[in-house]
Amino acid sequence: RVLFRSKMKKQKTNIIFKFLIVFEFITFSAISQSASNEGEWYTIYDDKTGDYIAATVADNGDDVLAYRCFKKEQLCSVAIRSKVKCEDGSSYPMLVNSPKGSFMIEGICTLSNSKNYDQILTPYKQISDVMINGEGILGIAIALKDGEFKAIRFNLEGATKKMTEVR
Repeated sequence: RVLFRSKMKKQKTNIIFKFLIVFEFITFSAISQSASNEGEWYTIYDDKTGDYIAATVADNGDDVLAYRCFKKEQLCSVAIRSKVKCEDGSSYPMLVNSPKGSFMIEGICTLSNSKNYDQILTPYKQISDVMINGEGILGIAIALKDGEFKAIRFNLEGATKKMTEVR
């Protein structure tokens, strides 16, 4: 049983690492040049793995929300890229708000480069269900120091179709 948990943890770590390698290349300019879009969502193809990523840019033009399924491993993940500084490997609480309701999630920080930080969102099922079944605006509030928050808004128009394609 311990070996199984260890193997699953290692597999999840590898999935997250692969996600971040591709997520590193997601920027507004890369997404806006994609040929496959629906509403505010785009599909990006990873030539090396054959995986697809569904992504959207926040209304501020800086932050990205991405959904990726790894065909080989048959696992999916959701991540957000923003300029909110965080410590690599640390977990941070976030508040999600959508027309479907509000709930808490965590973001596991991974430093992508000197300007941007990626956070893998957990629990996966809860956030992905709201995204794929949602309409309207998905808001994510990230806690900052001194009682402040950064609120990021993503339009879910097109998310259902693009996330279904990626699965």
